[in-house]
Amino acid sequence: MHWILGIATLLGGIAAVYYFWDRRVAARRKSNAQGSSDEPDVKWVDLNYPADCGLQRQLEQLGYTVRWSREDKLARRLDLEGWEKVVTEEAGQRFVLKVHSPDSSLVLIKRKEAPSPS
Repeated sequence: MHWILGIATLLGGIAAVYYFWDRRVAARRKSNAQGSSDEPDVKWVDLNYPADCGLQRQLEQLGYTVRWSREDKLARRLDLEGWEKVVTEEAGQRFVLKVHSPDSSLVLIKRKEAPSPS
């Protein structure tokens, strides 16, 4: 009887180690998935924000065209038309600028202008 109790204790210990190990691995996977997200946060602004804060002028001086795009048209503009989302940074935090709209939110995008032939 004494040896049965010893085996049961050993098996219970193994089960407990496995249980906590599995929870630790799951928590690590979850934190890695959240921490590896490179997607910037959203900053909700008004239509004039890029011009008022100087961002639009700065991007235009770097040769970009800047405009708002509806989210439902964003995939086409990013994948096929050469636009990219404007990502700003404040205090080490990255943001995509968006505007609330009744039909579809608007996202600020930019595209490098082709140099004019001279």
